[in-house]
Amino acid sequence: MNECTRSVFRCTPLALALSCIAALGAPATAQDSEPTPAEPESSEITLSLRASASHTFRADLDNDGGGGADVSVTRAGAGIGVDWAPADRLRLSFALDNEFSWYDFSGTAGNAFDDLFSEGVEHELSVRASWILDGGNTITALGS
Repeated sequence: MNECTRSVFRCTPLALALSCIAALGAPATAQDSEPTPAEPESSEITLSLRASASHTFRADLDNDGGGGADVSVTRAGAGIGVDWAPADRLRLSFALDNEFSWYDFSGTAGNAFDDLFSEGVEHELSVRASWILDGGNTITALGS
């Protein structure tokens, strides 16, 4: 190896060490800082859909032990909800839920209740307003 080549190899580790120290000691630029999370838009709207179903195979209605009285109930429900943030600290929610129920009475209950009803329908409209206070507390007003 000639003298010139040896001096290049001797300088290379020193140059690498100096460049690393310079890079670590350099002040952070705007590109190096962590990005701040974006604030949620004040007009953000969220839509939710709900569905439910249940079946009670046989419930005993006989409380006095006088005879067999049973009912089975089948239910199906669906709903939709809308959440809206018209301002930074205000949230409004609207929901419409429906549930349909079918009743099957048997035994002595069948004689008593079959003529009264065999199905039921429930509709519910609800409204909620929430105001977010400093410190994370919330004031909420509900209507249904």
